[in-house]
Amino acid sequence: MLLILLNFSCKNLKTSDLIPNSCPVLLKINFPQLVELDGKQPFLSTVVKANFGFDLKESGIDFFQPAYFFKTNYISKDSYFLLLSLESEESFQIMLKRLNPNALITENGSSFWTDFKSSRIVWKSGFCLVYMFDPMVGSKYSAEELVAFFNPDQLKREKDSFNPAEMISFKANIHEENTLPFLPPLVAEVNGSASIQNQKWKLNADVKETEFSSFFKPFSEPGIQSKENCFAYLAIKPKLEVIATLLKGYLETMDFYSSLIPVLEKLNQNEGPIWLFGKGCNTDDLEKSFRFASASKSDKESTELAELILELLPKNMLIEDFKPKSDKNWLIFPNRSRSFLELPMDTQKAEQVVFWLNFKQNSAEVKLKISLAKEVGRFKMEGEINNPDKMNWPDPNEILSKLPI
Repeated sequence: MLLILLNFSCKNLKTSDLIPNSCPVLLKINFPQLVELDGKQPFLSTVVKANFGFDLKESGIDFFQPAYFFKTNYISKDSYFLLLSLESEESFQIMLKRLNPNALITENGSSFWTDFKSSRIVWKSGFCLVYMFDPMVGSKYSAEELVAFFNPDQLKREKDSFNPAEMISFKANIHEENTLPFLPPLVAEVNGSASIQNQKWKLNADVKETEFSSFFKPFSEPGIQSKENCFAYLAIKPKLEVIATLLKGYLETMDFYSSLIPVLEKLNQNEGPIWLFGKGCNTDDLEKSFRFASASKSDKESTELAELILELLPKNMLIEDFKPKSDKNWLIFPNRSRSFLELPMDTQKAEQVVFWLNFKQNSAEVKLKISLAKEVGRFKMEGEINNPDKMNWPDPNEILSKLPI
């Protein structure tokens, strides 16, 4: 214990010395790598300035040390935290006041804390801990309990095992029980990293998951050709017969159950995925234009599927734009002829994927795919984000308020 105390009292104490052990979720933000890059490609400064209204250089945060986002069991409660090193506590307080002019900062000796709508922030001796919570429930911890996190003997710590060359690294061991009795618990392992080069973020991760992944079938990696400035395409191929079996007890109580079965059987016969796609440069336009589509083996089967879906719909919904449409061998629902977007292409690529996404917003673009690995139950996740500083991101406060934490 004496050695631990000496280590914590050393002037060279780092944020990596404060990582709790046994974090089921741990993400490292390698600030030294990002700041070095930011001098050449001012992405971070631009986004923070646009969304939060302050300059990173004036934040008081120590960008010569990494930051860590993690979930851990602290004082017998599972919670999410962000751990930062501070270069200037005075500048940090000024930044907090800019973010929330009504923030009340409490001082107790060498400790400080303040509350935001969905977070409690404490800092002491050059380190800051941000605790995130659901504003509807409130904080699980008192400020004094959070300040105690910095004490060396408060909890066990673990070493940083991530690659120091990576800009962002993460790992997670997820075990979440489902509230719906017919669904299995979510058990998964995720390990990966992200980096940025030439205004392009790249994500690579390995995923191990055996329960929910069995609900989906692989399909050949598709492609799109669109002249639109803003669009979104998403493709999956669910095992509809498995999902229908799981939901059978619930669906049988509904009037449309008997008519639903032939629709699922027809969709199951399609070789390609089910698509959700739409166009628009904002959320409202995307929601108004979104449609489902799936390619059948023939024009006849597509027409039959459209007729089956038509029988499912309530009569008061049968306006022209909401009817299913058969376009050659494609089934499109709803029709929405005034918001037409090009149908996806089958590229006949050898790689098999279980999830595929392409989202474009003018010069900004997001691509994400999950493909099969050689080992059963393992998957490879690959993503790209081009010009993220050009993306019209949602309000950060709205995102945080919707997080299940």
